[in-house]
Formats: sequence, structure tokens, C-alpha cells
Amino acid sequence: MTVVVGILNRRGAVMAADSAVTVSNAHGTKIYNSATKIFPLSGKFPVGVMIYNNASFMGTPLDVILELYRVQRGDQEFGTLKEYAENFLEFLAAENYFTNADGQKSYFDSEVADFYGKIISTIEARLEESCPEGPGDDASILESIAREVIADAAEIYGKEGICEEFKDYHQRSMVSYGKDIFDEIENDLAEKGLPSSLRGDLENVFYAYIKSTLFYSGSGIVFVGYGKKDIYPSLLSMFLSGAFERRLRYMFIDSDATSIGMEDSTSVIRPFAQRDVIDNMIWGIHPDVERTVVNLNHNAVESTREKILKELEDSGVKQSVLDKVAAMDLNETEKVFQDSLVDYERNNFIDGILDAVDSFNMSDVANMAESLVSLTYLQRHISSSEESVGGPVDVAVITKVNGFQWVKHKIWPPECQ
Repeated sequence: MTVVVGILNRRGAVMAADSAVTVSNAHGTKIYNSATKIFPLSGKFPVGVMIYNNASFMGTPLDVILELYRVQRGDQEFGTLKEYAENFLEFLAAENYFTNADGQKSYFDSEVADFYGKIISTIEARLEESCPEGPGDDASILESIAREVIADAAEIYGKEGICEEFKDYHQRSMVSYGKDIFDEIENDLAEKGLPSSLRGDLENVFYAYIKSTLFYSGSGIVFVGYGKKDIYPSLLSMFLSGAFERRLRYMFIDSDATSIGMEDSTSVIRPFAQRDVIDNMIWGIHPDVERTVVNLNHNAVESTREKILKELEDSGVKQSVLDKVAAMDLNETEKVFQDSLVDYERNNFIDGILDAVDSFNMSDVANMAESLVSLTYLQRHISSSEESVGGPVDVAVITKVNGFQWVKHKIWPPECQ
């Protein structure tokens, strides 16, 4: 696992990352504290990259891909940070996504198998909940639960956005491309006592999933720095999952994108991956605690409604009035509470911290970024959590004039990455 953070103000940008990487195999998992997660994207221009989650793409280490990009395209300058990111995507396509047709098919088959495995696990869990003794000879119970699970999944993926490169991707192409793996699924359905007609339903819902921006796994890539037109730094985040049929599953994470401006935003702190400790530090509340508070408020509001209904019913109020109270939409009440909580956090914590960051020189920002990563390591070290953050903290500074510069780097010289 990982923690990386980008901090920006009007003087420049800082990137910091830990060095932990988790390696899993049939014998378990092991954590090594030797990974590099920060890279210059260009040898000439002020742009850098941070990576998190999977450290490879289609089987090729991301550090190798980024080094090749720097060698082949690092002398190209673009007007905006978004253009650098788009050029990187073009580079992946030009290199055939660092794999071949067999590799892309293998990726697709593994996505189908993982997706099908999750569907079957959910079916089995609901069956256990509904029929602890099993369905017996009544196959209709199993089929009914299966169709319910598939329908729920279709509703979830139907609400997601669609990956840019899959907007014109037709289901018939997917079904033809994956015929062999879907044949295997149909055979497995029969072995589990499920009708073969579910194959079509599974193809439909997998088509919705594979096009969507909801990924089970992949690599996060954060671009930080300046385009040629920029006076102040920007940050842009994307997520890559894989490629098949020469189409890349990726998305830009718009909620993470930010640019320093003259007045609107003069400083920004953006953590990625294991961000809970940093969020706790800058917002004044742990994300899990905040979610718990919001849920408790929801339960309290609903409980109060039930008490009011009971009192009204005991008082002999007409049923039509009771129905109106029961149907009242309390979402607005809960939204007011949540907005008030966020306003409190902003006024008492984050705004003051961002004001301080705005006044910092780059040395102060670099120290802050390193401290935030180290704080996450400390929390993991003293808690019962797995120590999935650790090792030396790498820190790099990017300014408009001086470009990408290492402040701390575990590999020396920095060019030997």
C-alpha cells in the first residue's frame, strides 16, 4: 500500500511518498520498503508524477514506462498539465499498452473471472442468509436470488460514468471477444444448478461494468507541475486499469484536479491512497468518525420520526396525517447537518492550515509534506493496522523556473532510478 501527497501554493509544488510496496503470492504477502513512487516526467520541463496502488500496468512496472516516456517524449512541452497527461495516454497506445494481443485477452479474461467470482460469492451469501439449510430441491429459489443479485449489480453499474474509449464499444464486440470465457461461465452455471439463460444476463451486466468508471483494481497516476502557459502549479489525477481490444480503461478523477489561482485557490493539500491520517490532520476529524457521526445523525432523525408517529397515533390523529409524516423527505434536514459539519471543519481547521501553506516557502512545504507521510507511518506503526506505509520518504519540489528537483531521495544519484 501507499501514501503519497501533493501540496501546492503560489511558489510551487511538492510531492512526497513513502517507500512501502506489498508483494502478494500463493504463500502470503510481504512488504518491502524500497519502492520509488515519484518521478520526473520530463528532463527539461517542470512536470512530475506520483503513482499509487498497483505499481505496474499490464505487467510492465510503471517506473519503466515512465522512464521510457521521459526518454522518448520528455523534450516535448505542452501548454497545460492536462496535455501532458493526454500525451502520456497517447504514448501508452503507441506502445500497444506494453503488451500484445494475448496479454490484452488475458487481462479481459481475468476481469470477467473476478467479476463472475464476486457475483457468485454474493449469490451464495444471500442464499445462506435466506436458506441456512440450503434450497433443497427447489431450484427456483437459487435462480431467483441469482437474478436479484445480477439486477442489483446492473443498477450499480448503470449509474456509473463511461470510460472515454468505450463510449462507442458495442456489446456484440465484447461477447464475440470473450466467447471462450463466457462459454466456461455457462458450464460453471450448470454445475452450480443455475440455468444457462443467466449467461445472457451476466454478459449484459459485465458489459455495463467493463465500460464503466468503476474499477476493482488499477494504478493511480498523479501529474503535478506546470504547463507552458501556467504561472502557478496544477495537479491532475487519473486511474488506469488495463487495456483490451486496443482500448484503454482509464478515467480522469475530476474531484482531485486542482489549479492554484490568483484568488480562488492559493494553496492545496491532496493526499492519495491511504489518506485517512492526513485527512484527520487537516480536517480535524478522522473520515471513519465523520461517517459514523453522519450515520448516527441519520438514525437519530429516523428514530425521532418513529417516536412522533407513535405519539400522534396514540393521540388519535387521522391515518392520512400519519401517512404524510411517514412520507416526509428528511434528506434536506440531514443535508443541513452535514453541510454545517463541513463548514465547522473548514472554518476551524482546514482554512487555517491552507492559509499557513500559502505563506510557506518551498522548504517549509517540503518539510510539511514529509511530516504528513511520516505521520501516517507512525499511526500504522503504533496501531493494530498492517504496517503498509513505511521506509524512507521521498520528497521532490517543482517550481516554474527551476523545474523538478529532489529534496530527499533514497536512490543516489537520482538519475539511476
